[in-house]
Amino acid sequence: LTTAVRFQKYENFDNSGTADSSSDTYQLSFNSAPLSTLYPTLSLTRNERYIASEKDSVVDAWLLSIGSRLYKNTNMINDLGYTKTEDVSPNTTTSAYSWHGTVDSQITKKLTGNLNYGFDRSSNEDTSSDTENISLILNYQPGRFINISGNADFTKTEGDTTTFTED
Repeated sequence: LTTAVRFQKYENFDNSGTADSSSDTYQLSFNSAPLSTLYPTLSLTRNERYIASEKDSVVDAWLLSIGSRLYKNTNMINDLGYTKTEDVSPNTTTSAYSWHGTVDSQITKKLTGNLNYGFDRSSNEDTSSDTENISLILNYQPGRFINISGNADFTKTEGDTTTFTED
């Protein structure tokens, strides 16, 4: 078991030399390899943001990442995460859950595949939204200079969502 502790301070100053904004980040990570084919990591993070020395927001998050070798030339990574954001002004709390993963494989000497999948849920006092996505990429390389690739992407979104487009 490997444990790491990290503290980071960020400060942004104006022309007069007083801090306009700052943030403190605290992180605790655990990494282990209980089996030769399994690599879990757990990270716990807290970020406190200040504007003009007043607390603006607090973000607490955890991420569990599990890497594994399923078979020769086939690997999988799964990430499970949770984030809670508390904004002081206005007084709101947002929660977000996520599960993302990827499976990559060299199927044959000339054919590789990559499968990505994910689920995200975000909610606060007023709205919530769910997004599910999956994509598959296949790559066939029959010769040194020939490469044929194909992909398919599917995304489904439900709930109250707002989309911003900037040109």
